[in-house]
Amino acid sequence: MELITNIVNSVNTFLWDYALLILLLGSGIFFTFMLRFIQIRKFGAGMKALFGNFSLHGESGENGLSSFQALTTAIAGLPVLQKKSCL
Repeated sequence: MELITNIVNSVNTFLWDYALLILLLGSGIFFTFMLRFIQIRKFGAGMKALFGNFSLHGESGENGLSSFQALTTAIAGLPVLQKKSCL
């Protein structure tokens, strides 16, 4: 039984330490070159899309909700989701 545990632990260590690291880095480098450094080229557009319509004064955005209204709506659903996952 101890032999099987050692084999499983060594396979687990290889897969989760070395293979996963190589696959993640390799795919990140591959997609960086294939998409021509899109994460650098479009960084400004991403930040503008993320924070562009942010309002602390309650003005509604294009979708009819202010930033605060969207935040409170999202937070209001959390207790319901937590109760359902505990059942």
